[in-house]
Amino acid sequence: MDAHLATTLRTAETLLLSPPVQVVPDAVLRECSAVVSAPGSPPQPCHSDTKWTEDLVLATCFVALQDIGPELGPTRFLPDTATSKAHALLADALAAPDAAAAVVAYAETVSQLAVLDTGDATLYESRLQHGGTPNFGDRDRVLFYVSFGREPEGAP
Repeated sequence: MDAHLATTLRTAETLLLSPPVQVVPDAVLRECSAVVSAPGSPPQPCHSDTKWTEDLVLATCFVALQDIGPELGPTRFLPDTATSKAHALLADALAAPDAAAAVVAYAETVSQLAVLDTGDATLYESRLQHGGTPNFGDRDRVLFYVSFGREPEGAP
């Protein structure tokens, strides 16, 4: 087995067997999938995975299934945006006459790119604003991900 694949599988196994219960109390697995960005894919709009709430909803972990350099469209994270104020600022940018330019300007002022090596992981909470960047590479960018959160009320 390839050493990078073995590292990635160990990371995924650790995440699945040991959810971040300190981040989300009483966490259960809510999502397990992969995000794929094909060559030539445009940027993903800046967004959060859930609307603003006072309480944390989900914690998500991306695991790089290959090296993700700037050309493959790494995720752009906007630190310190899991706040009601940041959500209001993004809503204002989206409502601007030239919303696309306003959102890009907003995102680029405070962002960090998640350039990752195979097996590297990022952990973020669902209210944090982020978005995939364009894939200028010649291959797919694949991120395995798992999300943990509280069991929905009334779930079987």
